[in-house]
Amino acid sequence: MTRFSYSSDRAGVGYWDHLWEGQAIPDAIDPESRKITNHVYLCFDRFFSTTLADKLVPGSELIEVGCGRSRWLPYFANRFGVGVSGIDYSSVGCRQAEAILAKSGTRGAISHADIFDPPGYLLGRFDVVVSFGVVEHFDRPSDCVAMMARFGRPGGTLLTLVPNLAGVAGIMQKYLCRRIYDTHVVLDRDALAAIHRDAGLEVRSCEYFMGVNWAVVNLSCLPRCLQSLAVGVQLGLSAPCWLIERTGMRIPPNRVTSPYVLCVASAAGG
Repeated sequence: MTRFSYSSDRAGVGYWDHLWEGQAIPDAIDPESRKITNHVYLCFDRFFSTTLADKLVPGSELIEVGCGRSRWLPYFANRFGVGVSGIDYSSVGCRQAEAILAKSGTRGAISHADIFDPPGYLLGRFDVVVSFGVVEHFDRPSDCVAMMARFGRPGGTLLTLVPNLAGVAGIMQKYLCRRIYDTHVVLDRDALAAIHRDAGLEVRSCEYFMGVNWAVVNLSCLPRCLQSLAVGVQLGLSAPCWLIERTGMRIPPNRVTSPYVLCVASAAGG
């Protein structure tokens, strides 16, 4: 039986199971959609297509650590032609990740396991290791980064995304939904870079990402009947800024309003 590690995990598997149980299966991310509500994913698509162009090539292998309910795996497989795998300790999240892959007609392997006690066949295997909101849930995030790096080949790339709770979004999260705020360690750009260096990695870039996305504030503490309304308000407040960016006027990423911090690092041998 798989042994799960809870000692430094501020969220815990029960948090994710409760969050995802009974939720409808979403579509995979579509990098071709020009809907304004898809603006965030278009920004990510531009980043991945440039910064990771030398790594995301047909025949390479990518794993998402913390892949529960992932819309990213079919995106990476279909957009770049890479082989995709995922690992997560939530059985609900794993089932939903598999369902999203199946819904998009994409092949991928999902492992229900603890990242601190992973199946041996996953270690040292991947060209790219990605996580979207994982390390900030651990009291010692550098330990989590070091573990994730073990999935990569020598010279592999580790991409880590966390919400920017050091800015306005963090203030909103703290006062609108304190219980969820408390499941996070606040990491700004310098702190995120430092934990990667502490884990023995070489930081290629670590920056605030995007100018605005108020939907990064997690309001799942609200009754489910109100959550869709809340997301609509968040998107409505963000959309004018995205429309400005569509005209070519870029809102510079910054510590105050940026929704994310994004770090790209290399393992030894890179």
